[in-house]
Formats: sequence, structure tokens, C-alpha cells
Amino acid sequence: GRILLSLQDFPSSTSSRTSMRMGIEDAAGSLFVSLNTSLMPWSSSERFAVVLTPWFMPRANANVPVPAGESVNLEMAFDLAPGRKGWVEVYVGSEVNAWDTMQQVRVQQKVFTMVWNVSQWSGGLHTGSCAATGLTRTRTRTCLGNDGVEYSDSLCDFDIDGGCTDLADAWRDIWGHSCEEYALLSFCNSDGTPGETWRTEWGTFSDWAVSGEDSVEVACCACGGGSRGSPILEESCPSVSCPSNS
Repeated sequence: GRILLSLQDFPSSTSSRTSMRMGIEDAAGSLFVSLNTSLMPWSSSERFAVVLTPWFMPRANANVPVPAGESVNLEMAFDLAPGRKGWVEVYVGSEVNAWDTMQQVRVQQKVFTMVWNVSQWSGGLHTGSCAATGLTRTRTRTCLGNDGVEYSDSLCDFDIDGGCTDLADAWRDIWGHSCEEYALLSFCNSDGTPGETWRTEWGTFSDWAVSGEDSVEVACCACGGGSRGSPILEESCPSVSCPSNS
């Protein structure tokens, strides 16, 4: 699971350090990982080692055979490295040690987030609970994880600034994609920048926004937008003042 790199002779001169390359080659001899040697602690003039640790590795059951029609849990250890991805190789065969084919399954780590999911207001302008004057309208909230599961409200309250709420109910872009789909499809990052699957030829997020509405990095919590803090659940009904000559 870990690779240790150490130098037999410590490069004492600056010139020998700049010409040195550190990395890992694959089985074919191609450079697979290259390390930036300028970031190494040479100034201390002390010997040091570099340890490369995978961002995820098996803990148990990594090589266990799975009989046809059955399942097995694979225990993995993960480092907090959002956006990283790797591959798990699954071998399929007709009998033990006689493999017929191999399938690669992509593993990608995403940041788990929880946001406030709010319902629509109980009334609008002269509708619903606002049909009469001098009333208030209400809405409900649930703490929803990006796995689609509802969690305790205290977990969203514990988040920075009391959680986050998408600015628009059921926000969609011009192609019908929702906030959740932007996150699941890796169209965006949590800091509001384009995700790994967003293509430059698609333009910007604003190009995909419905005319007159916010784009995803403004409207959606998963993409760096939304409203921070606990959502308002009760307020006065909206009203308009008619002109005096109406």
C-alpha cells in the first residue's frame, strides 16, 4: 500500500539537486508519478525519506472470491482527497484461478455535504394562507445530504454559518439539470469553479442559465452558491399597494 523513496547518497550540492529526478515508473518503464524535487527539505542538510501513500487502499477482503449470485463487502481506507479517482479491478472467471475477463470499476471520492431543503411557501400573493390580509406564510425545512438521505437538523445547524439553502426552489438550467445533478455529474466544484467533466466548448455556467435567472454557481450550494445560514420559515405575506387612481 505504501512506497518508500530514499537516496543512497545525499546530494549536498545545489547543482546535483536541480538535475535530480524523483518519481515512479510503471511496469513498461514509463514515468507514472513525478515528484517536484524543489519542494523537498534540502535546506536542513539532513537525510529524509519520501513516502507515497495511496488515497485509498483495501483494508480487508481485497482478494476474496465472490461466488456467483452472491455479494461481499470490500473494506477500503480513504484519505480526504475530494475529486480523486482510482480503479478497482474485478476479475471474473468460470473457476478459481482461471480468469476469463477483467473489469475496471472507477472509484471517485466526493465531498459529503448537507444542505437545507426547503418547501414552497404556504401562500403567495392573495393565494393559499395569504388569501386574506394581515396573515403570515410558512414553509418547512429538512437537512438533506448529497446522498439523498435526510439527517438531523442539528447537523445542518452545525455547518459553517448554519448550513446552506439553494436560492431557488427546484432550480434548473436550460437543459433541465438540477443542482444535485451538477454535483453528481461533476459539472461543478464546491468552490464555484467548473468540475472535471465540464468541457470548455460548453462555455460558462452563465451560458447554461435560464434567461433572467441565477447561474448554478450563484444558485446552488453544491457549486459554491446558495444562501448561507438557517432558512427563514415564517414571514409576512407579500402585498402590493394599488395606485390611488386604480
